[in-house]
Amino acid sequence: SILFDLPPTYDGNYKKAIDSSRLDPEDYLRLAHIKEDERKVLINLAKEITKGLNSDYDKLIAIHNWVTNNIYYNYDAYYSGDYGITDAYGTYENRRSVCQGFAELTLALGRAVGISTRLVSGYALGVGTKNIWDEESLTSSSNHAWNEAFVDNRWIIIDTTWDTFNKFIDGEFIDGMKRLRYFDISLQYFSATHRIINNR
Repeated sequence: SILFDLPPTYDGNYKKAIDSSRLDPEDYLRLAHIKEDERKVLINLAKEITKGLNSDYDKLIAIHNWVTNNIYYNYDAYYSGDYGITDAYGTYENRRSVCQGFAELTLALGRAVGISTRLVSGYALGVGTKNIWDEESLTSSSNHAWNEAFVDNRWIIIDTTWDTFNKFIDGEFIDGMKRLRYFDISLQYFSATHRIINNR
């Protein structure tokens, strides 16, 4: 038989996943942090995206796909060190942001249709890293944000940033490949590239 080593992040991620699974999903439905007029726009958008869909799982896929198709990773902001607008409405209106904006918009759209959704901060082996789990990457503070949503009586992982290759760079919007790899991904596979720091 063939055995594969678990990523060095897996045990910590598993413990955080178990701990956070005990949290009440009802605590992750509010949108009070978004201004009323902006909240209305996002609620209407979420309803339009999920129109005709019955299951929360299908609604989440539709939200994921809308975000990955319509929002662009802001490389200009990332490379300048000034991440700019990262709130849900600003990301929607400007069509671009860094990972925080992707996660804030995904959270707002999920909650807008009654799906408990939370923001997760962590460390990911992406742009600006050495792409390996070493002492530095295993102890560094957060460099990435993504989401978890409660459907079918379980929390699932959603990373819309890592599922799109749309980019905004040198002032231009460039369409890229989209995928569903980081939607409802297994914790073991996810742990190969992501380390959870806070998923509460």
